[in-house]
Parts: sequence; C-alpha cells; structure tokens
Amino acid sequence: MGLRAGEQIFEKDDCVIMKIGILTYHRSINYGAFVQAYALQRTLIGRFGDSAEIEIIDYESSASSEQYRKLLSKKTVRYNLKILKIYRNRTTDELQYAKAQREAFRRGMREYLTLSEESLVSDDIEAFRTFVQDKYDLIIVGSDEVWKVHAWRPFPNAYWLPEIENCIKASFAASSRETYESISPDKAKLMKAYLDTFSFISVRDNVTKALIGKIAPDRDIKIMCDPTMAYDFDIDINRGKQLLRKKFGIDPNRPAVGVMDANGRISKYAVKKYSRSVQIVPLYKYVKSLANCGDIDPIEWVHIIYALDGLLTSFYHGMCMAINGNVPFRLFEYRKVKEPMQSKSYDLLSRYGRTDLYTGMNDSTAYTKAVDDFMTGLISGALKDDYRMIKKAEQKMLDQFIDYLSGIINRKG
Repeated sequence: MGLRAGEQIFEKDDCVIMKIGILTYHRSINYGAFVQAYALQRTLIGRFGDSAEIEIIDYESSASSEQYRKLLSKKTVRYNLKILKIYRNRTTDELQYAKAQREAFRRGMREYLTLSEESLVSDDIEAFRTFVQDKYDLIIVGSDEVWKVHAWRPFPNAYWLPEIENCIKASFAASSRETYESISPDKAKLMKAYLDTFSFISVRDNVTKALIGKIAPDRDIKIMCDPTMAYDFDIDINRGKQLLRKKFGIDPNRPAVGVMDANGRISKYAVKKYSRSVQIVPLYKYVKSLANCGDIDPIEWVHIIYALDGLLTSFYHGMCMAINGNVPFRLFEYRKVKEPMQSKSYDLLSRYGRTDLYTGMNDSTAYTKAVDDFMTGLISGALKDDYRMIKKAEQKMLDQFIDYLSGIINRKG
C-alpha cells in the first residue's frame, strides 16, 4: 500500500522531511518495554535521521499510569497484589527498591529517548485523537504487546489509532498473543475496521499473526523482529563490569549469573543451591538475601547483562539481550500457556531450533533440572553457546520494514 490521503511531507533544505511518531509502552517501569522503544527509535534515526524527524509520542494510558502509582504505594499495595499476584507481602525495602527503579527509569527517559514536546495521560480516545491529529505524517505502533485486547488498558484504545486521519499508519512487531476464539465478534469487527486503516502490518509472533490473519484475512501480515534484535547496542562490557562491582559488589574474578524472575521461584532456588559458588545478580526485582539495586537505568541494565557469565530469565527481553550479547541463558516461561507456541519466547527460539533453551514452569522438576544443568555447566566451564546466527537472522527481518519506509520517504508526493 502507498501513501494515504492527507500526507504532510514538506521540503526543508531541499530534502524531504517527514515527521514520524512512535507509539509504544515507553513509560512502563519495565526494562524490556523501555529498551524496545529506545532500540526502534535509534534504529530508525540511524537509517532515516537525515530525511525524517523521529520522536516517541509521549502518551500513556491512564490505566497504566494509575497501576504503577498504586504499586508504589504502601497504602494500596495489598489491593494490587490480588490483581498481579507478584508482589506478595512487600516489605519497606522492596518498596524503596521499586521507587529507586522508578527514578532510574525517569532518568533514562530524559537521557536516552527523544520524546514529543507535549505529553498526554488519558484513556479517552477523543483526547488522544486531538493530541496527535495533524502532527505526524506517519505513526508507527509497536513494538510490545500493544494489541492486547484483554488487559487492564481498555479496548478500544490509542494503540489501534482509532479515528486518526491524514497520516499513514504502520505497526512494527506489534503483539497480542491472544487467540481469535477469545475475541468477541463485536471486538473483532472493531479491530478489522482499525486494521484496514494501516498501510503496513507487522507482528512479533505467530500467535498474533494467526489472530490478525483471521480478523483481516485480506492483509499481508509480516513477522517482524523485536526492535532490540534489530538494533546493535553500543555496549562496553567493561562498563558493565564496573556497574556490577559498584551496584552489586560483584567480584570480577568469580562467575556472576543474573536472574530476572517474575514469581521468585528461579531466584529462590538458584540462591539456595548455588550462591556459594556463583554470584547471583537480581536484575528485575528485589530478592531477599542478595545485594539489590533498583537504581539501574535501562541502558545500564543492558551493559550489565552483556558483562554477565550467564542469565536465568522469565522475560522475553532478558532473553533478547542475552542473545544480543552472546551471553549463555535459559528462558523460563512463567505464564500459563496451553501450548508452548503461545509463548513469545518459545516462538522466537523455535524459529532457530533452540527450544532446548526454553523451560515451562508447570513442572517443578523440569525447571529445577534446567537450573541445575545450566549452573553445573557454567561452573565446570562446559557451558558454551553461540547465538550470533539468531541475531543475524532476526536482524535480517528488519529489511522489509526499511524497504517500506524508504519507499514512503523517497516519494515526493
């Protein structure tokens, strides 16, 4: 599909300049959400910075903003635990950790992201329409799970760009991970209407592709790499080692393994059995009995992962960073999935025949064995792996979006 009516490309210094806005979850207090936003913006600036002005639209859902506010409140934390089932019995130390983490993310936004001059926090579609209308030639939605329908962000919402006119719309590695059967006919009809206004649709996983394919069967839906896999991070491993020493007291002469564990089971097991022989570094949330540091901004987090000897993670972007840094890892799926392909992590690993790196959490024997095998191999020196082929293949997926965007930018009208 070509340009839609109402494009606002203009001339500047004899060059065609486009105004491009990225709509994603950049304000989430989540390392993966932040680095994928950063990676997409930096990738596009690196390719098109001379001919396009590229900024992240500084928008956040009211529901998202309120949820994070409550999670940092001692008064309301127990209420939120009933919803998330993650932060059970949080102590004062844990709350202080979370608050330090929030400040680190705010610092990261100021330092690393180019945001729109104005910001908006709202769930009102009309307010969002007014906020972005006639400001952008192209709006890119994604990456991350921006197309989830059953979530605490209401549907319909801004991430479907409803009622936005006079701009081109595209999705980059958008994800939903919901099945067609779980979507009501009324919602499916709305989704179809919104998708019909997009000139380019790419998704991050095959579950989302199947969903969108049934809702909009006439569209060409492409599988796209996560932005963190597309971008070559400028990482200094020595900087990562310095951060490990300064923030966690890590001895560089002993092995260090990071843990990113949503429900605490992996961290607890690894600490109990291996903390005498391996230094365990908590990189997601407070872990009792370990040296904890919430004051790590998202790019510092990337530096640290690259400097580790290994990573145990239940998070997709932890896995992506380990692949990028060629750091040995194991992925533990903590979500309940009916079949492995519903896991976005399994989806990526299956493309390269590396599902051996994936372990479901339903079987306690399986996850303890996976940790044991990983730690034993690391300690003995037998744990060797190379993910450069995965990185290269994922990065190649970017070409289809670059071709699409080049075609738009190079047009004079």
